[in-house]
Amino acid sequence: SFQVKESANCVIHFDGGEYKSLNLNELLNNQAKFLNTNSGVFHLDEIKLTTTKNSFNDWSSIKNYLIKIYKNITIWIFSVGLFSFFATALMVIFRKSRLDSLAVIATGLWFMFFSRIALVILVDISSFPAINHLYLMPAFPILFAASFATFSSLLKAIKGSKINYAKKSA
Repeated sequence: SFQVKESANCVIHFDGGEYKSLNLNELLNNQAKFLNTNSGVFHLDEIKLTTTKNSFNDWSSIKNYLIKIYKNITIWIFSVGLFSFFATALMVIFRKSRLDSLAVIATGLWFMFFSRIALVILVDISSFPAINHLYLMPAFPILFAASFATFSSLLKAIKGSKINYAKKSA
């Protein structure tokens, strides 16, 4: 993802020393959203002209800030959520804890998250490079919801197993 100001001269350098000069007015007026190069095709997902001077900087800074936040916390949220998922599954299997509806919802959310990842990988393999934070951003809210639901389900399973052990010992 990149943005250029309307007045900027844009030159894209490719591997092998090849470069293409972009005329932004031609791109805005033309319906073609790709550039042919010696090594393949360069796809442009969206070409749009911003009307106000500040909208370029505001949108770009917000997007970069969100990407920075997601890069820093995603691995921790994912790790805690996946650990909680397997811990909950082990508690349900071996301690005979009750499987609550939150665990079922969390499992569905994990399937949705991994389906999005599989879809992005499929697009990356078949069409264009899609494995980046821009295309993975729609999966982040699902990841956060799955992680928090799984962690809550683990806490409920731990609480439920303590109650069961207290009843057995009495």
